[in-house]
Amino acid sequence: SELYDEWLTDKSKTAEPNTIENYKIFRRFICDKFGDRSVNDITLEEWEEFEHELPNIKKSNDSSKAITKSTVKNALYVYHAIFRYGKSKFGLNDPAEDIELSSKDRYVICTFTQKEVAKMRGSLKPFDIFHLCIMLCLYTGIDTDEICAAHWGDIDTNKRLLKIRRAIVKKKNQAENDKPSYEENELTSNKARRDLPIPAWIANQLEIMRPMHEDNELLVAGPRDEISPGTFKSRYMSFLKTAGVFFIATEEGEQARVRPFGLVFEFDDTVVVSRLIEGEYFKISQMLSSDYVTKLTLNKKEFFDSISRATLLERDSDIKPIIMTIEDGNLQLQINTEMGSMDDNMFITKEGKDLMIGFNPKFLIDALKVIDDEEITIYLLNSKAPCFIKNDDESYIYLVLPVNFNVVSRN
Repeated sequence: SELYDEWLTDKSKTAEPNTIENYKIFRRFICDKFGDRSVNDITLEEWEEFEHELPNIKKSNDSSKAITKSTVKNALYVYHAIFRYGKSKFGLNDPAEDIELSSKDRYVICTFTQKEVAKMRGSLKPFDIFHLCIMLCLYTGIDTDEICAAHWGDIDTNKRLLKIRRAIVKKKNQAENDKPSYEENELTSNKARRDLPIPAWIANQLEIMRPMHEDNELLVAGPRDEISPGTFKSRYMSFLKTAGVFFIATEEGEQARVRPFGLVFEFDDTVVVSRLIEGEYFKISQMLSSDYVTKLTLNKKEFFDSISRATLLERDSDIKPIIMTIEDGNLQLQINTEMGSMDDNMFITKEGKDLMIGFNPKFLIDALKVIDDEEITIYLLNSKAPCFIKNDDESYIYLVLPVNFNVVSRN
């Protein structure tokens, strides 16, 4: 218990008060089992027995209900973190050191296709604040307890930002059978307090609605018991179903966190968000044409060595293209940089027209260094079209985009 309290004190410097309260609940589970025993006295067998018993522990001493699966998982993460803390700071034994927790993410992340996003937007009622808040959750990834605590004053329509400053939490000391009541909890950590970008089409509707509301008015209007996080989550899951968009459920039956912009990676105290790039990616299938005007076959190692020498004359901050002049029986490779110049020639077998084309040398190297063939064949169409490096049976095909000659000087 002393180690637990020491860890809690250290953790309270960075974690939210509501999170610390949950950690205190987890403290009861382990202290009821081991009391004031030293961590060094707890054996692996005893700890495995405790982990096996944990799902059957009651929510409270006067409750007949067992704790939820998510509570079990969160508690185990906390216990293992405390053991690692005790080992690193005080040199204590870690009875759970040989037990691996599931590395599976606590949340299942789902990305939507453009058609699915169109379905959702098509199901929206114009200027319906509830529907707009649902889309804010899906686009920004904010939690339902945060959107339920958002005020109109948290919306900056000029900068298109939503300021996350508080969350809705259950009031403490409620009887188990009472209807849950909620209160706002101010967020204090830099990780929790954040400004999130709002899509322009949502910001435009909020800007029109903004003059009709006070700064301290809740964004999601209605009595508190109608906008609890649980109720809000049920409403937005129903909205997805109505729109014909389906969500993923975890193995434990919990609803997944879904969002249309990309991927979210969560580990320890770090959250990494990867957004989808606007627009459409190159249609590779259309680019992989079998047409060519020039075909050359050459020694891969000699070609690779020549390009590698050219990169020695470049700085990372100022990449110059390597210019290839293709003629009968000869390939001329030239590069000019502030550090010097190179003019190299090598024998080739050529079919088709002569051609001059420029490439970023690093892109060519990326392809060449993973090809094992002694000779390679390059297919080209013109100085502005991508070249293809491929073998006869097309077990590999590398597409390399050229440099526009209009902005390249050979001098």
